[in-house]
Amino acid sequence: MLAQVSNESIHIPVQLDRNVETKALIDSGAAGMFIDKDFARRKNIHLTPLLKPIPVYNVDGTLNQQGAITHFAWKDITIAGVTKPAKLLVTSLGKETIILGLPWLQQTNAQVDWRKGEVIFNEPRITRTVIVEEAPEEQNPTPETEQRQQPIEE
Repeated sequence: MLAQVSNESIHIPVQLDRNVETKALIDSGAAGMFIDKDFARRKNIHLTPLLKPIPVYNVDGTLNQQGAITHFAWKDITIAGVTKPAKLLVTSLGKETIILGLPWLQQTNAQVDWRKGEVIFNEPRITRTVIVEEAPEEQNPTPETEQRQQPIEE
């Protein structure tokens, strides 16, 4: 399984409920797990109202103009063959469809090896490695990158 890494971000392929495929941004600075409101509507994902809206703040501490988070979606997220349930908060994410933040990193204990370009998931009895590659427009294949494109380890 290949992912894309650029100078500014890392995206990994994910499946929602084993039938919706997309790429998720890994963001250690995000305080939750999020799904884009428009993407959820386009994919007919069932949204559940929150009992209490969650205000959204910008980095500078001001309230976000898109408004509070009012809905969530429970989804099974499959990454590198491992499926885990996730409560995704619904908000406007711009060009992103899913953001997996610090809670996801803590839950999965995923390790990012930036030098090798790998995201490694350590499960009690399963070890999975997602190979991270440069975005296609940013790098031409070389023998070194072709060597890194190996199947998921089990």
